[in-house]
Amino acid sequence: MGPYSAVGSEGDPAAAAPYVRKALDLYSKLSAASPADAALEKGQLEAMAAWLHLQYRLSQLDEGQRAAQELIAETARLDPSMAATVEAQRYLSTAYLELGLIQMASPGGNGAVGSHRKAVEALVGHMPAACAPTRPCRSNWPMRSANWW
Repeated sequence: MGPYSAVGSEGDPAAAAPYVRKALDLYSKLSAASPADAALEKGQLEAMAAWLHLQYRLSQLDEGQRAAQELIAETARLDPSMAATVEAQRYLSTAYLELGLIQMASPGGNGAVGSHRKAVEALVGHMPAACAPTRPCRSNWPMRSANWW
């Protein structure tokens, strides 16, 4: 399931935060020491996404924006083979989705729609062929068509 599970922390994200931070620090160190290890890289991405989500839940908007930019940068740093192995596009989409939520919660809401579009584009660009934009989706994909927006 990864380094963090939301089960049990729904009512107390503040209590979960130190443990998620420890997981993030641990996976970051291990991944840096073994950059070819896909399991460690995926663990790092998972921990980064969990940390980002907690920042939104804790209304730590500045830290949330920084965490989103770090997750975006980490996905961009990966070579294509590693990115495919660890499903980097999913984490990129998560980063933009959470960033959009943080931007929406910030005064003025600047950039929220653009970030949410980037979240969709990250997934649509890597959607299964059965969900091509010109045909109805025939998978378990939650949106029934790639042209849903």
